[in-house]
Order: sequence, then C-alpha cells, then structure tokens
Amino acid sequence: MIRNVATIHGLVLVAGTLLLQARPARGDESYTVILQRCGEDSLDPEQGHRRNEWARQCFPDKKSLIDVFEGMNQYALVHNAATDSWKGPLAPSLSLAHLGFLGIGSVSRHALASATQMPSCDGWEIKAFCVVSCYTPEQRILFEEGYVPIVDATERLLSNVVTLRRDSTLEGLLFQTLPVESYSRSWRDASEVVRTFDMESGGRLRVTLNHPMVTAEGVVKPALEVKAGESLVKKDGAFDPIARTHDDLFFGKVYNITPASNDPVENIVVAEGYLNGSARYQFDQAFVDLYYRKMLRETMDLGGAVPEVSTRSEP
Repeated sequence: MIRNVATIHGLVLVAGTLLLQARPARGDESYTVILQRCGEDSLDPEQGHRRNEWARQCFPDKKSLIDVFEGMNQYALVHNAATDSWKGPLAPSLSLAHLGFLGIGSVSRHALASATQMPSCDGWEIKAFCVVSCYTPEQRILFEEGYVPIVDATERLLSNVVTLRRDSTLEGLLFQTLPVESYSRSWRDASEVVRTFDMESGGRLRVTLNHPMVTAEGVVKPALEVKAGESLVKKDGAFDPIARTHDDLFFGKVYNITPASNDPVENIVVAEGYLNGSARYQFDQAFVDLYYRKMLRETMDLGGAVPEVSTRSEP
C-alpha cells in the first residue's frame, strides 16, 4: 500500500489535468491511488524511462514531479499543439544517463556525443503521467466483497482484492485477499483495440491486446499471443478452452488494478472467473521479464520454484 500520498496533497495537476488522486482506503494513514493511463502513446517500461529522461531535460521545473511519477513506474504523456501529435520524443537509447543506468561506463563521451543528442523540446507540453490499463469498464474483478465491475471498484476505491497465494499450484489454487496498492484508468475517453475471448463454457473476457493472461500451462503472456484452441484457467482450477477470439475498436476508458505485493503469483487476480495478471505485469520491467516463464507449477512435488522478484510489500 502506498503510504502518506497526502504529502503531495492527494491531487497532482499538470496543465489543469488531474493526474493522480488519493483517498483514504482504510484509516488515516493508508491510501489507494488512482493512476492515469494514456492510450494516445503507450510505452513499455524501457521507453517510459527514456521519455522521462527527455522530459527532465525539457521541463526542468517539473523534474521533481517526473521523479515522483517515475518512482511509481509512470512516464510523461506529452502533446504538441502545432502538429496535434501525442507521439512525443524519447531520449536516445544510447544516452549517457541511460548508459549509466545500465552500468556501462567505458564508452567515450566524445564518441557518443552525436548519438546522445536529445530531440527538440519545441512545442511539447506535459499533459499527464501514464501507466497501463487493460479491462473494459464492465469486466468484473473478484474483490473481498465478491465480483464487482472494475469501473465501480475504481470509483468506490475498494480496498481488498482477491489474489492467488504464492504457494498455489495448477492442481491446487489457493486464494487470499490483499490490499489494493493502486487502480489505473484512462485519463480520457479514447479508442482502443480490445480482444474478446469467447470460451467453450460460455464465459467471456474482454481486455486490451497487451493484457497479461494466465494459460493452462501456468505461464503469463499478452492477450495478443493467446489464440483460439488454447485454454485459460478458471478460479476453480478447470481449464476452459477458447472457442474463438475477435478484436474490435472500443471507445471509452479502460481500467486495471495492482495488489500491494511484489510477488509474481500474488499479482494474479480473478477477472470474469479467469486468472489474469495484474497491472504490475505491464508497468514493472521485472515482471515483464517473467512473460512466457512458468508462474504456476502443476503440483507441489515438482522441482524448481516460481521466479522471485522481491519480497512482498507490506500494507
């Protein structure tokens, strides 16, 4: 759980836009945060780091704000009014700061001077800070209170979500409730390609193409890579084959949720009765690196262990 968010007054505004909202989730000290998603310019974690590096150079008066949001794995969304473009610049991948971040210190500064020149700042303005969101508003997530549409849960700031326990296996799914660290939603209505999974059992799930899905093999991969004929995992542990998929254009806001845990298995939630990865599998590079790796063993007797990222964060 993010604590003492009120030190930034609960609200953060840039160019008149509400970027972050925090309200008490339980008691006076814990806050559930609503983070903003930007479909206009969706970046992966490495690109987001480069965007923020560029933004620090262009907007030195907002450097501390950029640092705050990057600490929550968010990047600056920028707009150029002259060209009406939302596809803002990134720092060069070989920038000196980026090389330092990667621990590369033996490259000549002179040799890299031309390769590390920042793109122009002219005409760009920060409009928001962004994370990834995935669910259309009507999709129901399993909370302590039961299944609740994600849009309602976000508005009500429900404070406890149901996740897998870290000792779960495919043959023995175990569940717990964890505090919600954050919700995310689009900062404005926008067009978004969503994929609908129609299941042989009659179930249905609608998510964006980069949404993390849990397959019957116990691996997490993006919805774009999940095809008809594969199976998803239901809450009761049954494997439900995908009868068909289809993509369509959705206009509106999309949403997501992040539990207060840094454990990969504890970041698996239940949406419309199926196991899904939380938002952490999209904005945290350590979790992105776990794609296509086995997150759930078949039984407790199998050798090997679920990959670890770090210790679980406390509420």
